[in-house]
Amino acid sequence: MIQSMFNVASCIMTTPVSYHGGVGHKPVIMGIGALIVATGSMVFASPHFLAPPYISLGSGSTDVCPQRGPGKCGALARSGATSANSFKYFFMVGHALHGVGSSPFFTLGVAYLDQNTPSASASIYMGIFYATSVLGPAMGFILGGYFLSKYTDITADSSKLGMDPSSANWVGAWWLGFFCASIVTFLTAFPIASFPRALPTDHDASQDMQIAMEPIVGKAHNRSLVNHIKRLICNPIFVCLTLAACAETMIASGLTGFATKIFISMFGISSSQASTLLGIVSVPSACGGTLLGGYAITKLNLKSSTIVRYCVVLSFVPWFTLFVFMHSCPSSHSALVNISTWGEDRTLTFRDLRHSCNGYCNCSGVGYDPVCGSDNFTYYSPCVAGCGHVRNFRKTKLYAQCTCVRGPTLFMASQGETNETGYYYMARRDPCAADCGLIVVYAAAIFIALFFTFLLIVPALTALLRALDEDIKSTGIGVNYVAIRILGTIPGPILFGHLIDRSCVLWEGTCSGGSGACALYENSAMGMNLFRIMLSVKSASIVFFFCASLSMRTKEGHHLKLKRPKITGSASNKEMVALPV
Repeated sequence: MIQSMFNVASCIMTTPVSYHGGVGHKPVIMGIGALIVATGSMVFASPHFLAPPYISLGSGSTDVCPQRGPGKCGALARSGATSANSFKYFFMVGHALHGVGSSPFFTLGVAYLDQNTPSASASIYMGIFYATSVLGPAMGFILGGYFLSKYTDITADSSKLGMDPSSANWVGAWWLGFFCASIVTFLTAFPIASFPRALPTDHDASQDMQIAMEPIVGKAHNRSLVNHIKRLICNPIFVCLTLAACAETMIASGLTGFATKIFISMFGISSSQASTLLGIVSVPSACGGTLLGGYAITKLNLKSSTIVRYCVVLSFVPWFTLFVFMHSCPSSHSALVNISTWGEDRTLTFRDLRHSCNGYCNCSGVGYDPVCGSDNFTYYSPCVAGCGHVRNFRKTKLYAQCTCVRGPTLFMASQGETNETGYYYMARRDPCAADCGLIVVYAAAIFIALFFTFLLIVPALTALLRALDEDIKSTGIGVNYVAIRILGTIPGPILFGHLIDRSCVLWEGTCSGGSGACALYENSAMGMNLFRIMLSVKSASIVFFFCASLSMRTKEGHHLKLKRPKITGSASNKEMVALPV
């Protein structure tokens, strides 16, 4: 819901902004948009300052067997902490402001570049523009990974809490990135707004802009938004390229929203490690592909039909990389259950984790607090593992006397001490790491898929702009943007989230008695669900590119036929006149 607010707000604002902004002062409108984005980022970060301090469900309560004391829910109640559910509205409003403020940049911004740059080099400028739009989220992954490695309360000593960034109950400084982004965006708003309505440029770009303005100010019927949209819908090239873009963004938005969760479940790494790895992979691939695509269009001076055929051929490369999702790492399942013989629709309840070895422990199903036993199995919590003793040791928690763990007793020496000083344990906090080398294969596949996907952005946009008349380019970009949101980025995260949830086999409990977040995924089911949906959507994208190519060839063939002269002679002066057939 929170992620959808961006797209919903963007859809509502994009069409009127692009249509009315086509005759307005584009840089000023974009500057106002930047101020709105800055406000949204500050609103998004505000729950950190307004909410009570974060309390881990593993702190302030007895998490060993037998479980005594107030319990996790009792510890939260005694601390006076309120439910964080009410703060979701801050996130929804903040992300909606992000959508409203960003809508001018990808509509009026693209039109401003197209109208104020020479036609020969417009693709390079658009490539740089879209490369920076890719660089931002990619750098956000890297910086987000760094911020998430810091505890949410940056003044607290996390080692005293027995947690580190790999702990399941760890909450990083999620708010710090939004706080910094708010300040930076606010400072850039004023330079953006100070640009003139039209940049000094060469003759052909100025002429294009004049042509674009004439129908708007001189012909009343062309000012009709409905008329513009009707002309766009009747343009098969525009429709096919827009639908192809919708399919591509559905995959991109779905994976972007859940890539971190997928890597955490698949490979047993922390959220900060997953974010950093995804950022390192996506920065060179996405930015490099976008820049190279813009440079290739300008350098090779390709026809529109050739550009679309180029999109069809290159789309097959990321299509083949999707087959990597058919392979997955084994899930780190608990030793107390056997999931391998179940169907995909089988899910666990907390009662399935109660056995004779922990039946007397009175364990609570609230809050997933996994521990890795010496038998290399992950247990839902120290209590479920039957652990009777806990000790904070070297920035983590070690558990001993675990009746459900069927492994040897291990020894960890004190840091800087001899092996004679240390602690014997049978389980340690955090889930067991996945012993799987597929993370390199996944990273390579994502790199290749991103590179070739973003290699098509500028060529596809160039072909789309060439298929539009000058007077409807701003409206066309706006309609394209709205369609991408409605058919791509809004349903994408919802669909991918549903498919990922279908692979969940254990939901953690909540203090209210309901279900919380997923505690355990079946990796093979997750991989196959993602493979099926991405292969279907990617295949549809290739079909739409192919249909656009056929429409482009038909249009160019019709133009060549119109240019073929029909010669007639004048009886009086023998003047040669060329008439269209």
